[in-house]
Amino acid sequence: MKKFAFLLFGLIFLQGPSLAQDTEEYRSDMTRLKLTTNVETISSSTPFKVFLDFDLMEGWHTYADPPGDSGLPVRIAWTLPPAFKAGAIEWPSTETYEDFGFTTYGYSGKVSLPVTIMPPKNTPSGTYMLTAKVDWMVCEKTCIPESAEFSLSLPVDEESNSNE
Repeated sequence: MKKFAFLLFGLIFLQGPSLAQDTEEYRSDMTRLKLTTNVETISSSTPFKVFLDFDLMEGWHTYADPPGDSGLPVRIAWTLPPAFKAGAIEWPSTETYEDFGFTTYGYSGKVSLPVTIMPPKNTPSGTYMLTAKVDWMVCEKTCIPESAEFSLSLPVDEESNSNE
């Protein structure tokens, strides 16, 4: 019941939801967010990381999973090439917040949320598009849902495929 009451309170007093954007970087008054990766090319059967790099304005925070007594965690809906698989968000250690008497867990300032992507064995040559629709909530005195869509285009490392 506590979670429902807090969520309802946040939704009633929204300052206005942000619309999804297809962009390299999302910016609002509260949040900057980018999708980055640790590779320049894809190698067959070799996992790689993508990162949601948050930069939250002072006083604002977002939620982890589990979020605690209230809030909604960051969520990613992936659109991946056939046979590619995305792991779950690898949640870093959280901070604890008191929101209207509720204990919540999440992040403020700069935080990077990694996700492991696994390409299939014998990935054919070409360039592959990974798309992530990201939804999250940022809170200060009110909670505001935000959403953005990001795409990464990565080529296959031809040399790694010829060694298999």
